[in-house]
Amino acid sequence: MEEVIGFVILSTIFIGVWYFITTEKKRAIEFTEGLKKSILKKSKTIITRNLQQLAVQRKKSIFEDAYGEINERKWLEKEIPYFMEHHIYPKLTQEELLNIFLFSGEIYDDIVNRVKEVRLPKTGYDPKMTGFQFEDFCSELLKKNGWHVRKTKPGADQGVDLIINNKNWSIGVQCKKYARPIGNKAVQEIKAGIAHYDLDRGIVLTNNKFTKSAIELAKSNNIGLIHYLEIDKIKTN
Repeated sequence: MEEVIGFVILSTIFIGVWYFITTEKKRAIEFTEGLKKSILKKSKTIITRNLQQLAVQRKKSIFEDAYGEINERKWLEKEIPYFMEHHIYPKLTQEELLNIFLFSGEIYDDIVNRVKEVRLPKTGYDPKMTGFQFEDFCSELLKKNGWHVRKTKPGADQGVDLIINNKNWSIGVQCKKYARPIGNKAVQEIKAGIAHYDLDRGIVLTNNKFTKSAIELAKSNNIGLIHYLEIDKIKTN
């Protein structure tokens, strides 16, 4: 009899423990699925809102190396993680952030796959064009965006390659096609050119990125730093 009672007690304890573990496991799964659904929904909304700009950033970041291979390292290792950290994670709750490591891979892959599907408008840019050809390219691109464009005198441009106008603004443009990020010199030159031509402001228009120092100098001197893919960001009012 005592053995039977002992068996019943042990069975009851086992069933209780099994039920508790099963219930908690179910709750944990439901909790994780709820978090996943919420996190991915928020991330997809943010990605969709910024999809066009992400495609621009990808095109700005990748390049063909000297061996004819496409190098995406900056895009994959810097630009995407930066976007996730600064534009997705701040929109999550504390609880979601504590569990983001479970789903960050899916968010990353979603960005990679969706951006690849974006087709940016063709600009006619050719990475093999010379500096003078790039200047002509910029001129045509600016005209298409509604600017009246005038070229300055070659060899005596005082840091300004193009002067663009609309009804409110007169802006000096220095066109820089470089294989490396643009530094301080371009900012200093366009700053001098603004005074020389008595312009409202100036911009450096390029195919590349800018150094941190150039960005800081441009900010303190109200100089615009524009990639040709983002030419619509030039102030027009």
